[in-house]
Amino acid sequence: MPASHELHALRQKQIDRLARLPHQLARLTATVDELESTTPFLVGEWSIAQNLHHLADSHMNNFIRCKLILTESEPTLPAYDRDGWVALADSRTAPISATVELLQGLHTRWVSFWKTVAEDEWQRSGLHPETGRITLADILRNSAAHGWNHLAMIRRTLFAQYSGLPTSPEDLLARIDREWDRLQKVLPDKAAMDTSFDGSWSPKIQIAHLTLWETYLLRHLISGEPAHSVLELAPNDDPSEQLDAVNAADAARAQNLPIEAVSDKAHHVHAAVRSAILSLKWPEWVRRDKNGELPVSRLITTTYEHYLEHWQSLL
Repeated sequence: MPASHELHALRQKQIDRLARLPHQLARLTATVDELESTTPFLVGEWSIAQNLHHLADSHMNNFIRCKLILTESEPTLPAYDRDGWVALADSRTAPISATVELLQGLHTRWVSFWKTVAEDEWQRSGLHPETGRITLADILRNSAAHGWNHLAMIRRTLFAQYSGLPTSPEDLLARIDREWDRLQKVLPDKAAMDTSFDGSWSPKIQIAHLTLWETYLLRHLISGEPAHSVLELAPNDDPSEQLDAVNAADAARAQNLPIEAVSDKAHHVHAAVRSAILSLKWPEWVRRDKNGELPVSRLITTTYEHYLEHWQSLL
């Protein structure tokens, strides 16, 4: 494929990512409550609401910069105090739904703009007071990555609310239920369950993957079946060294399965996980083993932490 075709395909992918961002954020806002959205769970980092409001601030400024670059010769591009804007009262109190609506309109216009940029205009540029010369191509690349990076920050913020260990099986189950419900809310419609975004697994394969490791939790972590048996490895294989192969094999199996079969199995296994957790002898799971590890941590990484790990790619 000629380099120009590759560059066109890359730019189209970046435009598609910008087009998709408001829809991702709309689904996100349906999963968080006011306390989650306004609490800075990560020390020194922004809350979910501040991340969302910042995205609007940043992308409005970049849209204006794009217009200046195409209508003036090497214009000076306006800078703004990112942290100062986020610290304003409205960034802490404004409803996030309004910001999502703003981004939906803005990105509709911005995507239309990007589709009209001629080949000889991509290297038109302006001078930013802090970063120097910046081209239209730079703004597209940086803005597409910017949205994805803030989705990742929001995911880390949600994850950080669980800084302490659960105190009982019921507490563990409450966390599992909360993140399982969030996961269900961000799943796309059935028609998109086989669609791969950004080169990652399709939602169908990601659900099958989560089910594989919940099965591992049930049969190995809780019931004590050998790990190699659960993961269909040879007896002498070290599971920790075969994770990529195990995940790849599971993805290949799931690829040809109907969505209904993957979904039904996921809910069946998850229901068994919930029952098993309520039957745990809790002191055994919060007592350090011979390696100094807490067994409960393996339950955490296989359930609600694992759901959050895949959450961003499902939006």
